[in-house]
Amino acid sequence: MFDTIVVPVDGSECADRAATRGFEVASEHGSEVHLVCVADTGPLGDYRLPGERESATDALTSSSA
Repeated sequence: MFDTIVVPVDGSECADRAATRGFEVASEHGSEVHLVCVADTGPLGDYRLPGERESATDALTSSSA
């Protein structure tokens, strides 16, 4: 039914529940799961916020565990 499931994560409890449900549905249907974490830099363009990469990595890691 679903080939790919995309789940946005941000390290919040709500996102963790969504990721858990995404993995459950993927398991039921043999789907692939993609976790995404997006940082809005707004008018800052290519400027990277301090710790942005680490925060995103932490959110993805905790949601996929």
